[in-house]
Amino acid sequence: MSNAHLYVAVREASAGTYDVLGELGAGANGGVVYLAREIAGDALVVLKLEPGDDGAGGIAYYLDVLHELDASVPDVEMRCPRCRAKLRQWARFCTQCGLDVSGEAPASGEHASRAALREKVRAATAGEYEFLGDIPRSEGGGLVYFARDLSDGKIVALRLQKDMNKKFEVGVTRTLKAVERDQALAADRAEAARPAVTIIQRSGAARMGGGSTPGPRPAPAPASPTPPAPNAPAPNVAPRSPARWKIGRAEIAAAIAIVLILLLLLTKI
Repeated sequence: MSNAHLYVAVREASAGTYDVLGELGAGANGGVVYLAREIAGDALVVLKLEPGDDGAGGIAYYLDVLHELDASVPDVEMRCPRCRAKLRQWARFCTQCGLDVSGEAPASGEHASRAALREKVRAATAGEYEFLGDIPRSEGGGLVYFARDLSDGKIVALRLQKDMNKKFEVGVTRTLKAVERDQALAADRAEAARPAVTIIQRSGAARMGGGSTPGPRPAPAPASPTPPAPNAPAPNVAPRSPARWKIGRAEIAAAIAIVLILLLLLTKI
């Protein structure tokens, strides 16, 4: 499956829910990971497609919606600025020297909150980049900021850090692979050359529409009994009286007979 066809499929499946911005990379198993933005909330997310069995002998692509960057998200090779050791994918610390390579982390307080740092990045890149948003790392630390280069339209990842004078500065850490929009649109128009792609969403708060194939629905919960209306009359149920012993004529006659027998026995003695 070409990346162009997968882009068309995920774009159609996420229409109305997510706007696909760029390709973060390809996985070792043939899947593709995209950077996208929620249309409703404007937050950045990761759309991760992985091939699998559709249950009928065919191939389906299972989609996970991630709100953090972790080792499962492909990344270009990065090296530690201090010791030049190769960094793990979207890692916060260098495994060789322990340097925190994530940049300035959000903290409590008006001047260091996530919103405040976002505005610092927006201001520092104004006129050069279109700020898109940020995504946290699963290990914590500084956020990963994404922006579109106004000169060529490419999407880059940025890091916010402080220089030697304790002033904020923004540096480009990586450039995302551009989605092949021209090829994708050409493949979209060529229906004969376009294979069918089934996309099944496995996780995520926002449910995708479009061409997404829904997974099995959970069984409905049993209906709870309907509570009575506030002013409804109480049901006509006769009150229960406490249990009492009842003695009839037969019981009295038997008791008298027993007493007479005992008296006869006593007189013979």
